[in-house]
Amino acid sequence: GFNADGSRYAASDGPYIRVWDASDGEAIASQLARPVALVLREDADSEQLVFLDRDRKVWQWNIDSSDPVEINELEGDSDLIFDFFRHPIISADGKRVVYMSVKEEASIYVWDLQSGRLLTQFPIDFRGTRSGRGYTISPDGKRIALLEGFHVQKIWDADTSTEIADLGQVPRSLHYPYRYVRLSSDGRNLVRATESTDADPNSPDSHIVVLSVATERVTFTHRSNDFRTFEFSGDGDRLAIAEGDRVVLFDLETGEKLSSLSVQQAGVDDMALDQTGDMLCAVSADDREVTLWDTRTSESLATFHTPHADVARVAISPNRDWIAAAASNGNLQVWNLMEVQEQLQKVGLDWKD
Repeated sequence: GFNADGSRYAASDGPYIRVWDASDGEAIASQLARPVALVLREDADSEQLVFLDRDRKVWQWNIDSSDPVEINELEGDSDLIFDFFRHPIISADGKRVVYMSVKEEASIYVWDLQSGRLLTQFPIDFRGTRSGRGYTISPDGKRIALLEGFHVQKIWDADTSTEIADLGQVPRSLHYPYRYVRLSSDGRNLVRATESTDADPNSPDSHIVVLSVATERVTFTHRSNDFRTFEFSGDGDRLAIAEGDRVVLFDLETGEKLSSLSVQQAGVDDMALDQTGDMLCAVSADDREVTLWDTRTSESLATFHTPHADVARVAISPNRDWIAAAASNGNLQVWNLMEVQEQLQKVGLDWKD
């Protein structure tokens, strides 16, 4: 992903880690590392990339001045824990890593990356959760949201190994239930999709619920027809919900609907908001198009065509200068929005920041 100011982008590419300069799209570093999880983080004096390899070794890489340095190896019996069917997740601050294991007893494991020490392990109900991909960790590594049992959403405290909240089931009609629980980047809020409470069991409606992680109280609800996915703004104050061929943006403090965007006929497969929620990019894998929107005016700013089928994820850099689209086959495409604006300006079609 992008670093804090959006100037660099890092991603795994098979057995390699590659880092690009977001100002010109040039590759600035490449390392054979066999990574399974990585994150860019800022230290007092430098920017570092922290990653975990398939041998459970933790590495720290000062991209500008040195080769990767092995910090430690994660505690535990790798034969009983890791199968790497699921990828470990490193917290945004680069201090903790979490892994859902079903190799022996289904459990969540959390390690301290600096020391390699196993901080906690607790069993979970894995029945019915075939993909095993439905878990995420808060930016500070202290809260874990996951799908247990038959698509039941729960929040766990990573420090005490205690269940904080049982949030109920995601809609059974959803094809990828692990997508439908998400923490805001600041760790304050969690959004989830629940089944409709209508008497009609075939009702297509879903209920979108936002909870405060601190108080466990519901702070926002929305009934959605033909729900597809959702996304927080970077500051966690706004929520975009894709339903059918529209994306609706809400202010989470007031509950006000801020805008409604008419998107691709094929619907939205993934989307991303900038820090304030003023800019949104959405992708439809069937259309092979990434569309950029101004949510303040509900206007489409630009449409980017990609040759890659099955584009699964999109992202906006924190400084709003770049957008990236990643396909499920590993292809990554990046666009320089400043260059796009300059080209559109020549024909009077650029947008205002």
